[in-house]
Amino acid sequence: MLQATIKYDDQLTEAEKQYYSTMNEICNVGAALGGGFTHTSELGPMKYKEVMAGAEKGGWKKKIGEEYERMVKYGVWREVPKICLPDGAKIMSTTWLMKKKWNGTKRAGINARGYKQKDGQHYTSHSISAPVTNDVTIRIMLVLMIMGGWIGELVDVKGAFLHGDFTDGEEIYIETPERFEPWIEPEHVLLLLETIYGLKQAAMAFWRKLLQAFRYMKLEQSRTDPCLYFKWTEHGLTVTISWVDNCLIMGPTKGVTEVKQKFLDSFDCKEIGNMDEYIRCQLTRIWDE
Repeated sequence: MLQATIKYDDQLTEAEKQYYSTMNEICNVGAALGGGFTHTSELGPMKYKEVMAGAEKGGWKKKIGEEYERMVKYGVWREVPKICLPDGAKIMSTTWLMKKKWNGTKRAGINARGYKQKDGQHYTSHSISAPVTNDVTIRIMLVLMIMGGWIGELVDVKGAFLHGDFTDGEEIYIETPERFEPWIEPEHVLLLLETIYGLKQAAMAFWRKLLQAFRYMKLEQSRTDPCLYFKWTEHGLTVTISWVDNCLIMGPTKGVTEVKQKFLDSFDCKEIGNMDEYIRCQLTRIWDE
């Protein structure tokens, strides 16, 4: 096989260099463009012991501390002495999910081992899935956006599944997660007050919280797509569609800005970007995740 010897940078126009630079910043098109990793295999989930044995151990420890602070911030649990547990209480275990994002940043998250949950005790069968918008809705709204000269803004809820409430009276206790021992009393377990990743009901619980936020914002829910919400403002029609913890807000500029700010105030969110980035990034990939 012939080795490539062409210096591509020398053959790119200024416009092309600017394009690839922008794509690298917002989507990381290819590892070769310097997205913080050398091979896409590095973006797969890793286990706790695996990252602790690696050269970036210090960086992962920092992320573990941030995960603990996030749990405390959202009031995810309450410490309970083991001697105070009700008879027959099952204490669930957790596991770490360590993963690098496309831009090289690290994410360390605690996940419950949801496969150990018992139906009727830790969840109910009607609470284990949540709706997402469908591709027909997406296509229609993109067409309306173009026809109406609208803009689009994407927002992503941080720690989405940590916002969910338990609504079926379930009580879930977990062991102290690995590496959280310095912060938790040794003879205590944790009673979950909010959902965490890995629980069977986490997605539905977050969707209920999302609906509460939209009702507070006076958005109406579509009768044909439960993940399509709209509001008539003095600036015109503003539409929002949701899939899990990502929302696309579309409409006139002032209307979108108004709805987006109220949404950001309701949740701890980050802005993903505007509609041009959305199209270039082909964020339909997110809908499949």
